[in-house]
Amino acid sequence: MFGGQHKVGEIVERYAWEDTTKRKGRLERTYEQISGLPVSIVLGMLWLLGLLGMIPMTLCAVALYYLWSVL
Repeated sequence: MFGGQHKVGEIVERYAWEDTTKRKGRLERTYEQISGLPVSIVLGMLWLLGLLGMIPMTLCAVALYYLWSVL
Protein backbone atom coordinates (compact mmCIF):
# COMPACT_ATOMS: atom_id res chain seq x y z
CA MET A 1 0.00 0.00 0.00
CA PHE A 2 1.09 3.53 -0.53
CA GLY A 3 1.76 5.97 2.31
CA GLY A 4 -1.53 6.90 3.98
CA GLN A 5 -3.45 3.89 2.72
CA HIS A 6 -1.36 1.59 4.87
CA LYS A 7 -2.11 3.64 7.98
CA VAL A 8 -5.84 3.70 7.18
CA GLY A 9 -5.81 -0.09 6.84
CA GLU A 10 -4.10 -0.47 10.21
CA ILE A 11 -6.59 1.88 11.87
CA VAL A 12 -9.58 0.05 10.39
CA GLU A 13 -8.13 -3.29 11.46
CA ARG A 14 -7.47 -2.04 15.00
CA TYR A 15 -11.01 -0.69 15.41
CA ALA A 16 -12.47 -3.92 14.03
CA TRP A 17 -10.39 -5.93 16.51
CA GLU A 18 -11.45 -3.72 19.43
CA ASP A 19 -15.10 -4.00 18.40
CA THR A 20 -14.82 -7.78 18.23
CA THR A 21 -13.27 -8.03 21.69
CA LYS A 22 -15.91 -5.72 23.19
CA ARG A 23 -18.71 -7.82 21.75
CA LYS A 24 -17.61 -11.00 23.46
CA GLY A 25 -20.47 -12.23 25.54
CA ARG A 26 -20.41 -13.55 29.04
CA LEU A 27 -20.57 -17.13 27.82
CA GLU A 28 -17.51 -16.72 25.59
CA ARG A 29 -15.49 -15.12 28.39
CA THR A 30 -16.52 -17.90 30.78
CA TYR A 31 -15.52 -20.54 28.24
CA GLU A 32 -12.11 -18.92 27.81
CA GLN A 33 -11.59 -18.87 31.58
CA ILE A 34 -12.66 -22.49 31.98
CA SER A 35 -10.51 -23.68 29.09
CA GLY A 36 -7.46 -22.40 30.96
CA LEU A 37 -8.13 -24.57 34.02
CA PRO A 38 -6.54 -27.99 34.61
CA VAL A 39 -8.47 -30.93 33.14
CA SER A 40 -9.15 -32.51 36.54
CA ILE A 41 -10.90 -29.36 37.78
CA VAL A 42 -13.01 -29.05 34.62
CA LEU A 43 -14.05 -32.72 34.82
CA GLY A 44 -14.90 -32.30 38.51
CA MET A 45 -17.06 -29.27 37.72
CA LEU A 46 -18.86 -31.17 34.94
CA TRP A 47 -19.44 -34.15 37.24
CA LEU A 48 -20.85 -31.90 39.96
CA LEU A 49 -23.14 -30.11 37.49
CA GLY A 50 -24.32 -33.48 36.18
CA LEU A 51 -25.04 -34.66 39.71
CA LEU A 52 -26.96 -31.49 40.51
CA GLY A 53 -28.90 -31.90 37.28
CA MET A 54 -29.96 -35.40 38.27
CA ILE A 55 -31.73 -34.22 41.43
CA PRO A 56 -34.51 -32.27 39.65
CA MET A 57 -34.91 -35.08 37.10
CA THR A 58 -35.31 -37.63 39.90
CA LEU A 59 -37.88 -35.45 41.65
CA CYS A 60 -39.84 -35.12 38.42
CA ALA A 61 -39.76 -38.89 37.92
CA VAL A 62 -41.03 -39.46 41.46
CA ALA A 63 -43.81 -36.89 40.98
CA LEU A 64 -44.86 -38.51 37.69
CA TYR A 65 -44.87 -41.96 39.31
CA TYR A 66 -47.00 -40.63 42.16
CA LEU A 67 -49.47 -39.01 39.74
CA TRP A 68 -49.64 -42.21 37.68
CA SER A 69 -50.36 -44.31 40.76
CA VAL A 70 -53.07 -41.90 41.99
CA LEU A 71 -54.88 -41.90 38.64
